[in-house]
Amino acid sequence: MSDKDDIKKYIENNPYSQKSMTALIEECYREALYESKKTGQSVESMTYEILEGVGEGSLLKPEYAEEVLENILNIISATLEESAQESIYRKKRKLYWAKMQLSETIETEQSYVKEAIEACREYAKEKSLKTLEEQLHQYESKLSRNIYILAEKIKYNAE
Repeated sequence: MSDKDDIKKYIENNPYSQKSMTALIEECYREALYESKKTGQSVESMTYEILEGVGEGSLLKPEYAEEVLENILNIISATLEESAQESIYRKKRKLYWAKMQLSETIETEQSYVKEAIEACREYAKEKSLKTLEEQLHQYESKLSRNIYILAEKIKYNAE
């Protein structure tokens, strides 16, 4: 059975109260919105179907039609806002953790550069290779800079 038919039947078979109608529409719209986002179904068609159910159900009890239809916009907008806030919050948390992991990865890669350069430095000293020893500072700076440039390319922001 569709949301439209469920709502229509509920209105037809139950005594009207604004509280029960609000709860029904909120639950129905929340579930339909969740399914729509999950499956990619059009939010527009899902919303229209629910409106049709409320509209057709209200025709069966015309004394409440205007009140129900006025209230439905508040319910839809509140549900959409709540859903958007939840989605944005979840994405923001994922972004936070991704930034933390990126920072850790950059630090780890920087430590690899330092360890490798230090090994080269020790080798150069041990073997008295002055030219290699002199070049190490340049290579260390270049590698560190390249790691940060790479991070910038992927829009890393150390905030």
